[in-house]
Amino acid sequence: MTAGSALVPEDILSISGTRNGETILGLVPLGSDSNFVYDNQFTVADPHFTDGGLLFDIGGGDFGHVNLYYYEGQYFDLQVDADAGIAYEAPISFTVSAVPEASTYAYMALGLLGVAAVARRRRQA
Repeated sequence: MTAGSALVPEDILSISGTRNGETILGLVPLGSDSNFVYDNQFTVADPHFTDGGLLFDIGGGDFGHVNLYYYEGQYFDLQVDADAGIAYEAPISFTVSAVPEASTYAYMALGLLGVAAVARRRRQA
């Protein structure tokens, strides 16, 4: 999942990976599935999600949508089959870890090259 790093909720930009062996196809745009209340926002501080949480697609069509949200101290995974009038909801747990962006590594490498250049220049002088 890609989102900003602020301590206030920010829009989730993308999501990828798998859920129970099924490929996550991406976020469901806001307002496109009336079976769920969701805002597709995330924050780095606990509890990470709002009561609405995020909605992502794992199989195409409305039944392939999964809502991940936080409510009363617990995270939930909700899937709805509107045609059958059935909702599948399960408490879940997960961990959130920061992943440095490629630019972070590039800046670190550039800084090390700069330090090496200065050290080399001092040795030559």
